[in-house]
Amino acid sequence: LGAKVAVADAYKKDDDDAACAPGQLLTHYAPRLPAALATVASDAAADDAKSDAYLGACVVVDFHGRLAALEKPALAYRDLSKTGDAAEAAAALFETLRWAEAVPDAKNVFLADLSEERASAGLVAGVADRIFRAASGNLIEIPGPRP
Repeated sequence: LGAKVAVADAYKKDDDDAACAPGQLLTHYAPRLPAALATVASDAAADDAKSDAYLGACVVVDFHGRLAALEKPALAYRDLSKTGDAAEAAAALFETLRWAEAVPDAKNVFLADLSEERASAGLVAGVADRIFRAASGNLIEIPGPRP
């Protein structure tokens, strides 16, 4: 008490600077691998370069089975909540992102696109926002399984 505290110049801010906590950054939850919000396309409009071979180097983080079609071709797959429980997903999200970036030989992380839920009320909106931040707003459309 009464002791002086030194603050490094990097942490000093002018009164004109807007406050910016790490959680406000778009990339706050981003894994160390390239990440994108993924949807499975049912038509030929999706990028055919995202083939099974490509998916074989990708980790898929799902929510409520939205990307279940990618489970088999993906290098690794985990569903934050198979039942769509936002509380379960919120509790698992950070640990799952750390798991995803640690999967050996992984090149990308695809996350279930919950963009429509970002404007909704409740916990699912928070989960959607954190997933959006983890993907840094990147989007990808992946072709569904071929018959």
